[in-house]
Amino acid sequence: MSERVGPPAVFTPDNEPYLGLPSVLWFDRIIVWAMSANQRVAAYTHMHQDSLTDLQHAACQIIPQGINIALSIRELLRQAYLFPAQVLIRPLIERAAVISYLHLHPEAVPLWQNGWKHRERPSLATMMHAMAGARADPEEAKKICAAHNHIVHGDPIGARNSSRSNSPGVTGLSLLVVLLRQ
Repeated sequence: MSERVGPPAVFTPDNEPYLGLPSVLWFDRIIVWAMSANQRVAAYTHMHQDSLTDLQHAACQIIPQGINIALSIRELLRQAYLFPAQVLIRPLIERAAVISYLHLHPEAVPLWQNGWKHRERPSLATMMHAMAGARADPEEAKKICAAHNHIVHGDPIGARNSSRSNSPGVTGLSLLVVLLRQ
């Protein structure tokens, strides 16, 4: 039997390619913290469903979605699937922005309850700017949204990200790995 050449077909927790990066450890800790907090909050909300506010009902749906997306991103990183992990950052950011925006603007909760229709809801850039605070630059929020929109929508700018190697240590790794290493 010949020895296998190249990376394994499936990475395990002890040989995943980005294990040991401080940012990955930080992401792991945030996920564990979020899951633990959500477990405590879920127990409370299940017992008090009838007395929850509309914002709390929205949070009961939005926050667990965000945690599940984060878990999906982490598993994709474990397997060195950087591009799909990068694609999922946009919906994760959106969940955080939506719940933050609804908290800051409770008058928007009925819009969310009514389907959060595209032409009625605030843009992601608007929600991110609100989340960052009044002193934040609204143009920065727009740039972040544009970068993630290019990745998600598969236009020529975003397509460049999908053609990058999934192999760790290869030049031209996606923005996600660059961010993880900071």
